[in-house]
Amino acid sequence: MPGRPPRAIITNRTVGAGRSTFRFVPNPQMIVEVDTSAELGRTVGKTADRVAQRARALAPRRTGTFARSIRSLPSSLRGRQWVGRVVTSDPFWHLEEFGSVNNPPHRTFARATVAVGLDYVDERGPA
Repeated sequence: MPGRPPRAIITNRTVGAGRSTFRFVPNPQMIVEVDTSAELGRTVGKTADRVAQRARALAPRRTGTFARSIRSLPSSLRGRQWVGRVVTSDPFWHLEEFGSVNNPPHRTFARATVAVGLDYVDERGPA
């Protein structure tokens, strides 16, 4: 359940002479409870904030419109997975990210993702 720490059952039995044996019985819902915890949601949100901050720093500065348009949205729970999103309202963001015939690709979002320590996976190649 969200908001509750994951639980496991540990039983202790004294064997004698100061020795004990332990039996660990994992909580079958532990992964779900961790995946949907509010703490993980906050961590995902903070990570998205860091990616957005780094993307703004890496964005080309011809007019500054692209950099000013980059922001992160609050993290959201989708099914059993927290999602952090970094967005832009610039309608030409794809030209900055992927380039065009006349523009080299700047890969702002890809480089920002890698700069904060995350893996960026793209079939177009490394960031």
